[in-house]
Amino acid sequence: MQGGLFKRKYGSLFEDKDLDVLSLSYQVVYFLHRILLALVLVCLDHKPLAQVHLVFWMQLLVTVFTFKSVPYRNKLANLQLFVNEICITICAMLLFPFYYKKRFDTVRIDLAWAFVSIVFLNVVFNLIISIYNAFRACKKMCKRRKQGRDMLSYDDEEEGRTHTEQVLKT
Repeated sequence: MQGGLFKRKYGSLFEDKDLDVLSLSYQVVYFLHRILLALVLVCLDHKPLAQVHLVFWMQLLVTVFTFKSVPYRNKLANLQLFVNEICITICAMLLFPFYYKKRFDTVRIDLAWAFVSIVFLNVVFNLIISIYNAFRACKKMCKRRKQGRDMLSYDDEEEGRTHTEQVLKT
């Protein structure tokens, strides 16, 4: 099967992913991680220290896998994914002191603010990336429309008609 035909038929399944094994398995690992995370949080509700350890180590493994797999062809999408995974890993690491209530009472408020700040910065980063992608898509769409108008003007000039005559004819 030709590359263009394959991409047209099945391209949406791969969502701009590289076609190697690690990149294609990223979604499976991601969903498996989320399912295991839900199971840990629900089934180990009576063991908070075990929850914190499992959440941190699972997140750390997923972050390492993400860096190893580099799932997307788009560098900006990979950067966004890496920043998100690092922020989640740091937040998971910040959960450890919350388990030890007596020893870290004075530091807990500062850690909570660090946690909130990391989440806030991550949201702002994702918002900036989304605005940039929307701006880039609008720019590409305007460029296509302009090229389409230029082609229309060129075709009309070849046939000896003006744009107004072409519009009135249709």
